[in-house]
Amino acid sequence: MADINVERKSPSIWPWIVGLLVLALLIWAIAEMVDRGDAQLETAQETETEVVPSAVPAPGAVTEVRTLEELAPLGSDDVGQMVRFSAQVIGQPGTDGFWVRTRSGEMIYVVSSRTIQPDQQIEIQGIIERSAPDEATGRIDRAQLRQHPEFDATRVHTEVHVSESGTASQPRP
Repeated sequence: MADINVERKSPSIWPWIVGLLVLALLIWAIAEMVDRGDAQLETAQETETEVVPSAVPAPGAVTEVRTLEELAPLGSDDVGQMVRFSAQVIGQPGTDGFWVRTRSGEMIYVVSSRTIQPDQQIEIQGIIERSAPDEATGRIDRAQLRQHPEFDATRVHTEVHVSESGTASQPRP
């Protein structure tokens, strides 16, 4: 009979090397993902700025009183400003206030508990507040402002109103 030399072959080391490389790459990828999350969190924390509520003065606080002409053109960035101005009442007064026309022709709603008459010339001091989107339309309709001879839709302030001192309106959602 012929002799066959049978030798046991030792396992190759290459599968172990490839397996360790794959494991090292997997650990490195997981570590990178975890580190990026922390870096993004740190970056977000560094860029956060303190949010300051609108500058509505507290009762009794001393604030600078400005005229509407100084703030012109009026906008939502003027919310919280204390203003004083002379104006003429236009349209029909409502239960919570009235529309006025300033000397410069601007028309703005004044929230007030005052009893006034149409076309009356008055002095107003109050705080500029934000109006709800549909609030001004309802006030214009109730005051019959569109029928007023001096009505100019381009001069009507619908995004803000003035809350007369001592008669602050309730915040609107």
